[in-house]
Amino acid sequence: MKNLTLTVLTILMSVCLHSQLPYNWTPGIDPSWVSTNIGSGSSLNWQTGCNAVAVSCFGYSNNQNTIYTSPIINASCNNASTIVVSFNFSGNIESGWDFLFMEYSTNGGISWTNFYGPSIGLSGNAGAGMTWVLPSIPTSNSLRFRFIFDSDFTVTSTGYQITDFQINCNVQLPIELKDFTAKKDGVLIQNNIKWSTISEHNNDYFTIERSVDGTNWTEIATINGVGSTTEEQKYIYNDKYFERDTINYYRLKQVDYDGLYEYFNIVAVDNRSCNKIKMIMNMLGQEVDLTYKGVVIITYNDGTTEKVIQN
Repeated sequence: MKNLTLTVLTILMSVCLHSQLPYNWTPGIDPSWVSTNIGSGSSLNWQTGCNAVAVSCFGYSNNQNTIYTSPIINASCNNASTIVVSFNFSGNIESGWDFLFMEYSTNGGISWTNFYGPSIGLSGNAGAGMTWVLPSIPTSNSLRFRFIFDSDFTVTSTGYQITDFQINCNVQLPIELKDFTAKKDGVLIQNNIKWSTISEHNNDYFTIERSVDGTNWTEIATINGVGSTTEEQKYIYNDKYFERDTINYYRLKQVDYDGLYEYFNIVAVDNRSCNKIKMIMNMLGQEVDLTYKGVVIITYNDGTTEKVIQN
């Protein structure tokens, strides 16, 4: 029995990256890595019949030990100190006896490191397709990677077919946005824009922009961020000067300390049912406008009135 530590498809995870892509395989194209066959079987190589890296599209040989090695890859990143490597694979190998290992080298191939530690690799059934996301490693301009497929003397199966290898720069998100909403407040005659963040990194400020056509935008507010935090933050802005009798669109812009910015999703408020304001009076009978602070009586064009508190 092989003296190998087994991790059977439990090291799979999902990843969401705000990132650059310094290297990836082009789908359906031979990546032209170098194949070395140590055992008695066929080489782990590009197979045109299934557009994947595999021993073959139909199976593999027993007592196989093959290595598939990348050229030197420049995986340098802007605004990131680590990278995340992932690839897709499908098929089946004998669980607990046959393995697929993934290793990397930071010195051009002089020495190699297993992503999970010595002799830890994939084994078992990957079915129609799964994604393996490897632990992050430091960026480098002289990285190499290699797959090692190792089988024993007994049962053969379909084998793994490997596709879609890629390297992502692990850029930290400036913010993780939890939600962004806008709702009409018929009592205070305003649109309430609210949003919250799960975390923030070097977040300078937000701006709220409004549009009536979804194309032309006007900045209506600037709200300071908290810089960097891992605690949830909640924000609110009340738009009292929205356009009446139309749909108002809002979008959120986030700006870093270094001036980089990012836009988030657009939300809409239907204000087409709003009556136009004819007159606003304070409790002394004086005519005021929407900037007045305190209790007012609003008279609409249809003759209805409403007492509200303007903050």
